[in-house]
Amino acid sequence: MSRNLKTEFDDAADPLLTSTGIDQARNAASFWASHTGPRPSLYLSSPLRRTLCTFALTFTGTTAVARVREGVREHLTGHTCDVRLKVSELQEFLQGEREDSVFNWDEFEGVENDPYEKVTENDEDVQARAKKALNKIFSEESAQGERSGWLLQCQSGSFCSVVSITSHSGFIQGLSIVLGRQNWVLPTGGKTNGSSGALSCLN
Repeated sequence: MSRNLKTEFDDAADPLLTSTGIDQARNAASFWASHTGPRPSLYLSSPLRRTLCTFALTFTGTTAVARVREGVREHLTGHTCDVRLKVSELQEFLQGEREDSVFNWDEFEGVENDPYEKVTENDEDVQARAKKALNKIFSEESAQGERSGWLLQCQSGSFCSVVSITSHSGFIQGLSIVLGRQNWVLPTGGKTNGSSGALSCLN
């Protein structure tokens, strides 16, 4: 899913969701509430506020815990909208979040500032990062997950894995190419005319 939104200024650092983006996340929550198939047993989220809010709103009322990962963040374009806030600022921002929305920050121990603030990527770089993220999912993440039921038994009786990645359109396009799937072109969510109406998901 993607929530790559704008604030009043196009170059604002780590912008919030717009009201439309919040509505889209709530629609996703309705989908999961009525979904009868296997549910994700591993949740990953980009560390940008718009994706953290999207995750919190989408999986509110569930036991989902998102592991926040730099590897699934947006295409690094050099624009400040793709710059991550300090980890302490993100955690302070999320302090008022509902207790049933949980984030795991283990990857960020000892890391406060955005190490990719000055980095730019081309499409091939994003695809390489997506492949690296997949390799990590099926190595380190799965090794942890096997101890907590990461592998699910499908209705057919065989085992399968359902992974939820809350990310952005640029990363998802790169991921689709690496997986050899249809190249999903996701529109920017919550784009409005005139004032963007950016809102905190905590309101």
